[in-house]
Amino acid sequence: MEIGKALVSKARILIMDEPTSALSIHETERLFAVIRRLSGEGVAIVYISHRMEEVFALADRVTVLRDGRLIGTLAAREANRREVIRMMVGRELQEVLASGKADAPTRQPVLEVRNLRLEHPAPTPSRPMLVDRVSFSVAAGEVLRLAGLLGAGRTET
Repeated sequence: MEIGKALVSKARILIMDEPTSALSIHETERLFAVIRRLSGEGVAIVYISHRMEEVFALADRVTVLRDGRLIGTLAAREANRREVIRMMVGRELQEVLASGKADAPTRQPVLEVRNLRLEHPAPTPSRPMLVDRVSFSVAAGEVLRLAGLLGAGRTET
């Protein structure tokens, strides 16, 4: 809706923060076509995303912020995934992966969830539960991300 309002008002600057997070692939493709058209018409677009494929598909320049600080800006045609990731995490990706693998076996969970279940408030024969037998554990320093389509139980979990 906000993108539509901006188009109707003939905005000259458009800031989009993770605009595809709830869109289907088809809707994302349509949005990209609109972004490319607007860019061609001279609209300045700030596109915020963690999805590298989106950044490289749309951007003329890539700016990386880390902990609220500007790390750097690269021309998208000169940037590559490895360099952008290095800027994002502050070191080479191999170092990040190696340090995580070395620490993983010794980490004790600080949170464990086993067989989490949540009944649906309006159950149907095909969907009696909002969450059904979800299990996970998280160790100190780890980040757990739950992903899924709308209605998949992610928010309820």
